Amino acid sequence: MKTSIRSIIPFLALALILGSCKKNNDSTTVSYKVKAINKSSAVARLAGGIINWTSGTGYVREIELEAEKDSSEVDFKSIVSRRIDLFATLSDLGSITLPPGIYKEIEIEINFESVLPDTAFVLNGSFTNSSSGITPVVFIISDPVKIESEANNITISGSNNYTAITSLDFSLLTNGITENMLNNATRTNGIIVISKTENSNLYNIIINNMDDMDSVDLED
Repeated sequence: MKTSIRSIIPFLALALILGSCKKNNDSTTVSYKVKAINKSSAVARLAGGIINWTSGTGYVREIELEAEKDSSEVDFKSIVSRRIDLFATLSDLGSITLPPGIYKEIEIEINFESVLPDTAFVLNGSFTNSSSGITPVVFIISDPVKIESEANNITISGSNNYTAITSLDFSLLTNGITENMLNNATRTNGIIVISKTENSNLYNIIINNMDDMDSVDLED
């Protein structure tokens, strides 16, 4: 079953950018880009310990846009099928063409999947405990996972440019994880691997925190 990461307006901290590349009255091209925030600072300040995420990637299978307009729903999909750098300044995911109009709701989804040899979602970092001991940390999602962002009451014009910025705030991922949990976590070759099958207690906490790690801003 897919894990759903639902964003809250206004923002993220994952960003998606909706850009109008066509300037006509028939359609507007919605371009997708993603970025992370708080990627170089401590992700979670624990009781004397700190986790810093330093890099991350995701294999994006497709992007999808669902929109409600004039009491009807429209659904657009675009296949991406490539790995992106989550810590790049901006990662381009492709684009979808959207008819102009007044939309009651627009929902944007980025669908990550594991396609061998690529894993759906991976973060790399380090844990520093109160004794200044440093241990590498790897967070891995192998199951399909989607990041969802919503915007309400949006007017899309074929003559304007639009930017919807969704930021993924990695500083929120380890809320609720204590230094003691990490000190006692199982090591694999000296690395704290957090996955569905390794240190699953930590994995479940992070998965739950992903529901609140993003928000979105829409600009024209």
